[in-house]
Amino acid sequence: MTNDADVQLGFWKFVKKYYADEGIVKEGDITSGYHCMTPTYLSDQLDRSLKNLDLECVDLMYLHNAVEGQIKDVSKDKFLENLKSVFELYEQKRDEGKIKFYGMATWECFRVAKDNPQYLSLEETVNMAKSVGGENHGFKFIQLPFNMHYNQALLGKTQTLGTENVSVLEAAVKLGIGVFTTVPFMQGRLLAPGAMPEFNELKPSSRALQFIRSSPGVLAPLVDQKSSKHVSENLEIMKIPPIPEDEFLTLDKKLTS
Repeated sequence: MTNDADVQLGFWKFVKKYYADEGIVKEGDITSGYHCMTPTYLSDQLDRSLKNLDLECVDLMYLHNAVEGQIKDVSKDKFLENLKSVFELYEQKRDEGKIKFYGMATWECFRVAKDNPQYLSLEETVNMAKSVGGENHGFKFIQLPFNMHYNQALLGKTQTLGTENVSVLEAAVKLGIGVFTTVPFMQGRLLAPGAMPEFNELKPSSRALQFIRSSPGVLAPLVDQKSSKHVSENLEIMKIPPIPEDEFLTLDKKLTS
């Protein structure tokens, strides 16, 4: 939750005027000092977005940092109950034609070990969506950080499918979940000389994107761009194909050695 850019109020005054006084957010709804995922609040946010974007429907609606923003203040059982309520809301919004698909934009939960309080099973989350929306449910995408430094999504066997421990990227492929990734340049730190191994005679930004787009299970990296020059530079990657699987495995071993 954050205040709208054109509203000249401090955060809590903004929350009080536009959410508390309107009955959209009640006492106890905000966790970790910033996060709210009640159906009433999320429904309001969707309607605001549709109005601001002048759209009747959005293709993909993310639930942002759900575990990360909730688990300090609620039990895991209560969180899962809340998550199911959100999925029920999103399936309702699909029926209303306001969204096509929904997903979870995360930071930790799918990359950390099972004993971490923020851990979430992707398989169980998909099963929850099936229990709410059936086999044709709309939970089809996740978002998580991934780059040559944050490589847990590729290398960490943090998820379980049946009795097999797999990475979240492997789990996503087998469960039919598309993965978008964030922080491809690690806030620019990966673009510094020597921060990444060299390959294919690519400039640092193209190297970073090429590694991510070639990783099995990744749909695309999401890139923050502040200038048209950066957009043009990053689009250069579209002129070359992803790294073939055998070459990628060799590069992967080089990165982890």
